[in-house]
Amino acid sequence: MRKTLLVIGTLLITALLVLGACAPAQMPKPTETGFFLTLETELVDNKLTIRGETNLPDGSWLAVHVDRLYKCEGETEWNSVCLAPRKVIVEIGKYSAGAVIYSEKWYDDLSKSFRERGIPPITEVSNKLSIVVIFSPVRFPQPDSVYEVVGQNGEKLHGEQVSKSSDGTFYILKATSEVYFPFSPE
Repeated sequence: MRKTLLVIGTLLITALLVLGACAPAQMPKPTETGFFLTLETELVDNKLTIRGETNLPDGSWLAVHVDRLYKCEGETEWNSVCLAPRKVIVEIGKYSAGAVIYSEKWYDDLSKSFRERGIPPITEVSNKLSIVVIFSPVRFPQPDSVYEVVGQNGEKLHGEQVSKSSDGTFYILKATSEVYFPFSPE
């Protein structure tokens, strides 16, 4: 009898350990200060690596933009052109993206388009690249498991990096950074 109880007890403990190991991972919880995105960049020659961490749920889709700022003749405000749009997924609380940056191609294409349409020429280009990482529950369809945590319109998002969309109908989480990369049209 004692052996039988020992075997049953051992089987129960083993089953509990196995079931516990197979249980679904806990959903990430926002910190007291809210949801966050970190953003790190590394530039080697013209190869840009973008990476970061977040407490958004795994499976969340993020947009990563690498922009170059420029001004046209007679303008005082900066315009931007996206050199490298990327869409990345959060896995184990992390994301990463890479891009090869070519200064000449966008400049030549945009200058030609401006000439053809009678738009004043580009007269100034920033020597910095602007990197933006955005989580949007509306602009980028998310898995149901992500909507459970952040809400259909991001209404459960909170924290320093959270803001309303430009039209005010949903919330986004955004991180930004700049990288020095001198512009040199050939």
